[in-house]
Amino acid sequence: MKKVLVIGGLNVDILAKTNDKIKYHDSNPGNLSYSFGGVAKNIADNLSKLEVDVTFLTAVGRDQFGNEFIKTSKTSEFKLRYKEVSSTPAYLALLNHFHDLEVAVAAMDSLKELDVNYLTDNKDFINEFDIIVLDTNLDDSVLEYIFNTFDKEIYVDGVSTFKVLKLKPHLEKINHLKVNYQEALALYDLENLKKDEVLNFYKSSEIKNIYITDGSNGSYLVSNKKVVHYSKPTKNIVSTSGAGDAFFSGVIYANLNNLDPLVYGSALALISLESEFTVSNKLNISYLNKKIKDIENE
Repeated sequence: MKKVLVIGGLNVDILAKTNDKIKYHDSNPGNLSYSFGGVAKNIADNLSKLEVDVTFLTAVGRDQFGNEFIKTSKTSEFKLRYKEVSSTPAYLALLNHFHDLEVAVAAMDSLKELDVNYLTDNKDFINEFDIIVLDTNLDDSVLEYIFNTFDKEIYVDGVSTFKVLKLKPHLEKINHLKVNYQEALALYDLENLKKDEVLNFYKSSEIKNIYITDGSNGSYLVSNKKVVHYSKPTKNIVSTSGAGDAFFSGVIYANLNNLDPLVYGSALALISLESEFTVSNKLNISYLNKKIKDIENE
């Protein structure tokens, strides 16, 4: 199987959930938990649970969270390579009583210490891999260096409507781009278009393969001037956090194994939605295949 290198953000996910409707400017009863996440980390974690040969390259802080992550990663299926930085990036998410994201704060500045000099020093190591997966938490200069230096199959997660704009100079070099619908609008300033117009626009864009997730409306693959749509109902939603990362992980796994990327991406997203964790602790190949059978039989 091809070797996959995932480069991007690790962060401490601090999750706050309210018991009832949120009252702003006030204290809300609820519960707090933390775990290790980040788009790139979640993708690496998901892929490793599906027995993909995957290495995660990231920045880890010289702090309690960093030490804990290094310790726990020794029992993970993915391999870890990291640059030690000042502090571990953190992501705070507030979920309402319907388990939907209300607001989040991303404190990711220390990821900038994962810089071009570090990647240049690790150029030979990076060249050992067949596929590179990126998230847009990386600094602009790092993204530019990777796109201009490595002749690899490249997958990119857009992450947010703001960060996806970093990709505009490099779209021709991206083999597979995953965005949600709002990010798809933001990338080309398409907010005034109807959905069918947006999809038609992407049919003629320079992006080779773009995967657009659209919540309960399902997902789209725009490739070779064609649009494919896939949608199945969602049930038993526990948390939406990590579902997009899971979807892209399913896409990557499917492409590695000549399977349907929308089917596998959607199934893995559903598994994530049913879990309190950003990466489901139930995930393995057998469980994923069972989920697909269950979906198709509904």
